[in-house]
Amino acid sequence: MINFIIENGIVLKEETFETFSSKTFIGNEFYLGVERVDNNTVADVSYKFDLELGEYAEQSRTTRTEPLPPEPESDADRINQLEQQLAQTNTDLAAVLEMILT
Repeated sequence: MINFIIENGIVLKEETFETFSSKTFIGNEFYLGVERVDNNTVADVSYKFDLELGEYAEQSRTTRTEPLPPEPESDADRINQLEQQLAQTNTDLAAVLEMILT
């Protein structure tokens, strides 16, 4: 026989056999999930474990604006950017050294 129980906010699956029983950790009684709705919106969804259904049931849903992050740069673009920064740093360093030495 399989039963789900909640002990101190923790969901356990309890299986009873003829000679023994066991408990398996399922998760917390409540949890919050985040789902992407579209490119600019996400939904915060709260769930509670339903003992009768033996699964998590949605309790509430709140949407908020959160745009997708920009696409990552290619390796070649990043290398080019770092090379430009290095060239500028070398130019700045040469100018400082020239000021110090003159």
